[in-house]
Formats: sequence, structure tokens, C-alpha cells
Amino acid sequence: MQWLMPIVLGATWVVYLAAIVDWWMTDPVDVRTLAKPAWVLTFLFFWVLGALAWFVWGHPWHRERGP
Repeated sequence: MQWLMPIVLGATWVVYLAAIVDWWMTDPVDVRTLAKPAWVLTFLFFWVLGALAWFVWGHPWHRERGP
């Protein structure tokens, strides 16, 4: 059971860092629900829940393709 905690902690860091990198690379026009500065506050105050919220409510999953 000692191996479970490092795996869970590592997975939460991966999700958190992936959300921050994805947020950084997303164009501000494409962000949904909140403005980009508000998402930073969400990441800082809610940590993993904020990262998961980014993937559910903030990330632009359905982007229009250009010509």
C-alpha cells in the first residue's frame, strides 16, 4: 500500500501541469466560460479540481477548422 500514494500524487501533478500547459497554449478567444486570468485563479485556489474544471468547462474541444 505504500506505493499507492506516490502514484496518486504523481498522477495529480501530471493532470495539474497538463492543464496549465494547455491553458497557456490556448488562444484567449477560444477559452470557454471564464477569461484566462480567472482560470489562473481557479488553478491556484482549487489545484486539481481547477485543472479538471479546465478540461471540462474551459478547454475548447470543438474548434472550427479553417479552409
